[in-house]
Amino acid sequence: MVINCQLEGAKVYFHCKDHPGDDPNEGADLFITVPKGLTVAGPGLLQSVKTKKNKQTFHWKTNYTISNYCILFDIGKYYIVKRNYQTIDGNNVPMVFYVLEEDIGTSEKILNMRERDTRILEKYFGEYPWVKEKIGVAQVPNPGMEHQTMITYGDKSGKFIFSKVGTEDYSANLFHEFAHEWFANKVTNKDWAHMWIQEGITNFSEALFCREAAGERGYDSMMVRIKNGIRNEKPLVQGHEVSSADTYTGDIYSKGAFFMHTLRYISGDTVFFKTLKQLATEPQFTYDNFVTTDDIEKLFSKQSGKNFKPLFDFYLRTTIKLEIKIRQTGFQKYMMTVPNLPMDLLTDTGVQHIVLKEKEYVINSQTMPVVDAKEFHLKTFTTD
Repeated sequence: MVINCQLEGAKVYFHCKDHPGDDPNEGADLFITVPKGLTVAGPGLLQSVKTKKNKQTFHWKTNYTISNYCILFDIGKYYIVKRNYQTIDGNNVPMVFYVLEEDIGTSEKILNMRERDTRILEKYFGEYPWVKEKIGVAQVPNPGMEHQTMITYGDKSGKFIFSKVGTEDYSANLFHEFAHEWFANKVTNKDWAHMWIQEGITNFSEALFCREAAGERGYDSMMVRIKNGIRNEKPLVQGHEVSSADTYTGDIYSKGAFFMHTLRYISGDTVFFKTLKQLATEPQFTYDNFVTTDDIEKLFSKQSGKNFKPLFDFYLRTTIKLEIKIRQTGFQKYMMTVPNLPMDLLTDTGVQHIVLKEKEYVINSQTMPVVDAKEFHLKTFTTD
């Protein structure tokens, strides 16, 4: 048995104040009674299993702040495979995989991948957030979900599907849901209006995996794939206190991730990666505290020394694309215009990098200029 209720809300199966900005900050206890022979996988740490006649009651307890939609459990004929993991800060955390009998042969491979993925995510986002509890995975017959300390994992076919990134085995489902332990579970949007934060940054983390496994070319390839998924049908941020149904589109994943890609380019790697880790680790953004789009904008603006508000508004609060137009004005001479430039933006023309400050630029070139060849900006590009 599997429960997923992120969009519907936890209210569909227990009474609660169902709002992302009001998570229970003293944790939760779950008492689940099942027929003997079945196992319950839940959040936090298993406190006890009590048997009465032909039934067993599993007591799971988490002491961390937890989103209501993560207070869930899975039931199955599970085998439990364990190992220990030492975090980047030297803390020991149990790593546990609740796997079905027919797939027990894959358990060591899954745990090896989980250990590798944790190392990568800790590099960019800081120590695994739930060191006092566990790194848990429960096998389910669907793609999975970010249930805190016990993410679920599976595939629609019922079998685990892996691809190759460089020489590394990779599962987008396994990696994506686990990355939510940092963005969604630890860094939580204040209300659903800012859902791009948890989905967009988590989707962007998949490109960071490709960067580690296959270098910058691997990262670039993933970002092209992500960009191709953008529909741009409505703004990612439509105001405040927007319902999850109104906010939830594919663009909170794809356009949210692409925005982080643009922000990386404009900020520069030194500032960008340092600030991203600040967002994932500093107390004012994590655990009992909640974040909005404005919080992230102010953080990146402060750390970069630039006013990023026009950029955030342009990309996240509208569906406008950056317009770049080039027309030939003479022999080996071109005029580039950017009529809706939201702020000073770095871009590239051929092998030159320029800072766009004005609406018009003269470019001397033997051939038609190629602008933003590596696709750092969401744009329309026209030539005359």
